[in-house]
Amino acid sequence: MPQCEEEVNKELDLDSDFVLMEDPHPNSSSIHTDIRFFDGFGFDVKNNDYKVVRVLQTYEFVLQTYECNQINTQAEVYSLSTDSWKTIDAANLPVWSVRHGLNINAPFRNCIFCWLGITRHTTKASSSYVEMGIPTIFVFDFSKEVFETMSLPDVCSKLADFSRLRLASLKDNIACIESEDLLPWENGIYIIWVLNEYGVKESWTKLYTVRLEPYTHPIGVLNNGWIICEECDDESSSAMAKLSLCGPVTQETNNLPIQGKFVFNVAVYKESLVSFKKCKSCD
Repeated sequence: MPQCEEEVNKELDLDSDFVLMEDPHPNSSSIHTDIRFFDGFGFDVKNNDYKVVRVLQTYEFVLQTYECNQINTQAEVYSLSTDSWKTIDAANLPVWSVRHGLNINAPFRNCIFCWLGITRHTTKASSSYVEMGIPTIFVFDFSKEVFETMSLPDVCSKLADFSRLRLASLKDNIACIESEDLLPWENGIYIIWVLNEYGVKESWTKLYTVRLEPYTHPIGVLNNGWIICEECDDESSSAMAKLSLCGPVTQETNNLPIQGKFVFNVAVYKESLVSFKKCKSCD
């Protein structure tokens, strides 16, 4: 039987986490359809089963008024043991937006998969009109097959631009990396918060403050606390990128022999003694 330590954790990264489509109806050129997709992969220790969860959310944007109307939300779970998909209740999904690029080392802990997102709420005038709320951690429990939210540190929840936040896994705890609002050519300042007790907002602790060179940002965290950083020559799409390791305590930086004109990404995995059988429903 696979143990929790043997679980595999992976986030399927897409080039874009949303697609804009023009409304085909006449006299509606100011309306666009926004399709958002996110997913996660993990192990259900209660039922001894590997699972995949995927969510598709559809919204209509009225460009003239900046209104956002929710059209449909669909959530499905794939079970490796049954080799099948099933639809689960997603009527009350609390998160309006989830972005893949903000979830480096997407944490998977105790059968819970985490994303970084923005909460949503509706106005009094309309039950479908969506307003963006505050940054939050969006979680899925693979055993219970339910969605929940978990609070970030207060200082992170108050940020208007949640692209300045990153989720990570640090020494088996959920971590949040907060970046200072600085210009790309300035030295970057990153604050690392760690959630010492799962689900307890008050247990967030400010652990490290790391200073990085210009055009350098963290893309992952190792179990020993060292930060994997990506450094680019400049902001252009043709810039040469390279990897380095930064010690959060000593601020020491070690360059890695990896570089090229491409974008780096980091995935977390844990070995398993269980082989995957062929998934017919995934063909």
